[in-house]
Amino acid sequence: MKVKWIYVALGWAVIFPELFIRLAYGITLKPFLDTIGGNYLVGGAVLAGFYVGYMGGNIPFSYLVDSRGYRVVAGEMVGTVLGAILFSASKNALEAGTGMFVMGLASAATYTASMKLVVEHSNKYKSVAVGLLETTGPGVVLISGAVLPSTLSFTSWQNVYLTVAAISMVLCVPLLLIHASRKKPESSTKSLLLSGRLWSLSAVRFFGLWGLWGASTWLYSVLRLYYSFSPIQAGEDVTLFGVLGVLAVPASGLLSDLLRERRKVAMLTLILFFSSLLLFPLTPRDFVWLTVSILGFLAFAYRSPLDTIIAEYRKGLTATSMGVANTVSQASQIVVPIMVGAVLTFLGNYVLLFTIISIGPGLAALTLWRLR
Repeated sequence: MKVKWIYVALGWAVIFPELFIRLAYGITLKPFLDTIGGNYLVGGAVLAGFYVGYMGGNIPFSYLVDSRGYRVVAGEMVGTVLGAILFSASKNALEAGTGMFVMGLASAATYTASMKLVVEHSNKYKSVAVGLLETTGPGVVLISGAVLPSTLSFTSWQNVYLTVAAISMVLCVPLLLIHASRKKPESSTKSLLLSGRLWSLSAVRFFGLWGLWGASTWLYSVLRLYYSFSPIQAGEDVTLFGVLGVLAVPASGLLSDLLRERRKVAMLTLILFFSSLLLFPLTPRDFVWLTVSILGFLAFAYRSPLDTIIAEYRKGLTATSMGVANTVSQASQIVVPIMVGAVLTFLGNYVLLFTIISIGPGLAALTLWRLR
């Protein structure tokens, strides 16, 4: 298996801060809202600020990574430090939203740069390497679910984000030392940006992340509010969700490499994800652990085959290709936090909530089916 594992490990670490910011938010939401005096709708709007910055910076910063190298990401890590400090010091929604926006903008190319790092240093079993890189998402769910509920019992939510700032500062060092590939791109950036197929693949990713982050970001709050779980019990189920997600991404990547059917593997897992979201709110309390496990596996399983298709679309422009896909896909995260927050605040209808979240993977599967 020709993969340089050190690059997978570094890529994992680089993605960690931006994912932790998003996924820890659902667990730190209650004490944060108590601090600024807001409701769940305000909380959703503050989180949307992260995605506005993230989406706005994706293509330009990813292009800079392809053309200037990984020093661009080192600079972004400094921006994450500043944003985390600003957010942790916030006293109202405007200050908090500004901090989230800065962290989102400063995280814009961390994932795309990590994908470039892994894809450029992998030959055989590329989807497995991508899958291992993408265990960051469920891995952060696992870590946040296992650690944060008990941590918040003896420390403030602000310290959680100051820890993110410290981690980001440390990561600047290796990023300044790595040199990106300088191979001539397979096509011009303009040709890439005008490719209809790339935009269609990006739409698939848009709908897939609609479901993934809609479920994972709000899972802890739903378990607390709908099933009346204790903080520790809800944290244990979020941890279980993350464990199954960690297993899912390399497993689906390996399956797609062996079958050489990345599109079909991604499409099948999206259909199953759609179905599991619709069924989740109908689960009896004693069986929540089982449906959380299924949901955790399916929420992440489509990622590695789909993202490998996008990353390989044009050689030499991996970061830019993923930047386009990220820009389109993250747009869903501006809408979903506000929609979910509104449903929780004004309706409290959990069947409707999961129906809204399920729309994403359903449309993702349909779009990918049409891309024959």
